[in-house]
Amino acid sequence: MRCSRNWLCRLVGHFSPITPVLIFPSLIILGSLQVAFADFVSPLIVSNYNPMAAIHGLPHIGDAEVLPRGSVATHLVFDVSSHYAGDKNAHESILLDGETDRATLLYRQGLSRGIQMSVVVPYIKHHGGGLDSFINNWHETFGMPQGGRDRVKNNQFRYFYSRDAQTRFDLQNPGSGLGDIRVHAAWQVEKSASEASALEVSVKLPTGDSAKLNGSGAMDVAMWFKKESQQTFFGLRGGSFYSIGGLYVGKGDVLSDIVRQFVGFGGLGAGVYLGDKVLFISQLDINTPFYSSDLVELGSHAVQLTLGGSIVLSPRGRINLGVAEDLVIDASPDVTFHVDVEWQF
Repeated sequence: MRCSRNWLCRLVGHFSPITPVLIFPSLIILGSLQVAFADFVSPLIVSNYNPMAAIHGLPHIGDAEVLPRGSVATHLVFDVSSHYAGDKNAHESILLDGETDRATLLYRQGLSRGIQMSVVVPYIKHHGGGLDSFINNWHETFGMPQGGRDRVKNNQFRYFYSRDAQTRFDLQNPGSGLGDIRVHAAWQVEKSASEASALEVSVKLPTGDSAKLNGSGAMDVAMWFKKESQQTFFGLRGGSFYSIGGLYVGKGDVLSDIVRQFVGFGGLGAGVYLGDKVLFISQLDINTPFYSSDLVELGSHAVQLTLGGSIVLSPRGRINLGVAEDLVIDASPDVTFHVDVEWQF
């Protein structure tokens, strides 16, 4: 099916050119509105899945409302990210051509008043995929730059990087396996009918195979503050959220000589309920560079936009959907499709 006939492609393609113009004023307007409802709007569980960033402990931000003691929430998350980025300079050359499928189990439990523990277990597959034709047609239809995609065969797989004429990694065979498991602890800082804030810490364990780029081979530690506020938007209930934090990156097996040991990250966004069952969310996620490099794929800030929302199935269950794209071209995946089945017990 051509992109021009696909509703999802048309929707994302329509927003892509105008997003930088509209997103910031929209969030400022939402931030100035008055509190009205008690349902919090939380960020979608997405991240920067650039293969060179995703091996490190960049966390999902998560809800600012900590679960009560004994309560449990589970998320089954499925993300498909398409990559095509190639660049070189006098000292470096990189090619990221492939697709990443990521299935993640997220388990959260309230331990005591104001304290929550979480475990994040990802399973990752790097391969040639099947999205290239779809994305090429999408770019062509909306006059967006191809970035070299249209000059290579579709659905190839190769992750390659060289520095000073030495090959640092060269993956040409698809592979899959367990990723790096993360353990989280969150503390409720503030909770009222209209606002919630929390401080969270995560530790990433080196359980993934760094040779397959399923992990970094090192332990990383992140800490961040997050806040959610209830608001109205043209008379409709909704809310906004933001976060800011830092990540200490351990020196593992992948480009340890150029990895930056401190990475800043954060995000902001807003959402509005369209009736009782449908929530629309727009969010930005930002991180500073992971590597000391002049290549965008390694050494640039990343800004990723996600448009999506939630379909409420019951008071305890919902499906969260999203499409993420790179506002800084090549610093994060060209596109990530996100599905999250959430349930609370």
